[in-house]
Amino acid sequence: MSPVFIFNKMTVISGIRSKAFWLILFITVLLFSAAFLSGSFSSRQPLVVSLDVGYTAARIGLLFLALVWTQELLQKDLDKKTVHWAVAYPCSRASYLLGKLLGISALLLMSTIIFSLPLWWIANYASWGYEASSLPYIGLSYPISMFGLWLESMIILAFTACMITISTTPFLAIAIGLLFSLAGRGLGAVLDFLLFSPYADASFKAKFLPIANTLRWFLPDLSALDWRQATLYGHWQGLYPGAAICMALGYILIFTALSMIIFNKRALN
Repeated sequence: MSPVFIFNKMTVISGIRSKAFWLILFITVLLFSAAFLSGSFSSRQPLVVSLDVGYTAARIGLLFLALVWTQELLQKDLDKKTVHWAVAYPCSRASYLLGKLLGISALLLMSTIIFSLPLWWIANYASWGYEASSLPYIGLSYPISMFGLWLESMIILAFTACMITISTTPFLAIAIGLLFSLAGRGLGAVLDFLLFSPYADASFKAKFLPIANTLRWFLPDLSALDWRQATLYGHWQGLYPGAAICMALGYILIFTALSMIIFNKRALN
């Protein structure tokens, strides 16, 4: 049995048993409950409004799960020096780190599937008795849009793991990972406002557009992986899932490779 598979299996078991999982799950249940209740504020589109809020709840839940599981299952091994026991066996550091990342990836995929179930229920039954309300398009676009949310959490996981291999201060990497996710989610909206909005002030645009154009080469546009409109309104206009998937896979591979290179050279003392 390969070391990668062993560390993968141990990570999945530890993640399911983690108390942080139940805390985040409880918070997410509250968010989905709010999504269901939000439909009552719209008589024309209660299902669409509820599903829209539900997508946001899933994004928030996957974000915090990615950060918390990275902290619980990777950062603590370094802080408590338990990583020494793992790398003392005849296996490479790359096998240990890759097994950990694959295990957390499996946990995030499992969470995405779990989150998709209440979202599907909300999309079908949160009509609040309004028979003439607009209906979302629950078809192939629904699992594709959930796949996009999982890819987004994978980028955050890979970046945070890279920061953990660099940082020697507890929780610093998690804080940077949170800021990274917020910046990545807002980058697309900022560029759209500066480039296309008629309300953008000329002096404001001249000052911040060069900065945003520079950041776009270093930060992934996480909003490009949010394909909810295909399910909410039934069209893919303005969405480019093929390019977004290539972008996501590229950043995941880059951050994972950097993590392994840095971790192999890090002094574990």
